[in-house]
Amino acid sequence: MTLGIPTWLSDEERGRNLGLFEGGLCIRDIAKKIKRSRDAVVRALTGGRRDRRKPGRKPVVSERLARLLLRKASGDYSAAQLKIE
Repeated sequence: MTLGIPTWLSDEERGRNLGLFEGGLCIRDIAKKIKRSRDAVVRALTGGRRDRRKPGRKPVVSERLARLLLRKASGDYSAAQLKIE
């Protein structure tokens, strides 16, 4: 492994991380044992960014309402007519 270029954890390493963690080892000890950074171990255990909530304000228009508006707006309606419906 070279500095600055990350190498991804294999599925085997992720499984080993999970097994060691469930076996009672702390994250620092797991990182030393598999020779990876603590951050890499934490990301492997928590799932990375995909499982996190998105930051920022919640959308005012729900996905359902956005679909309905797009369906209505595809016709020949003005904004005032859409507001009435």
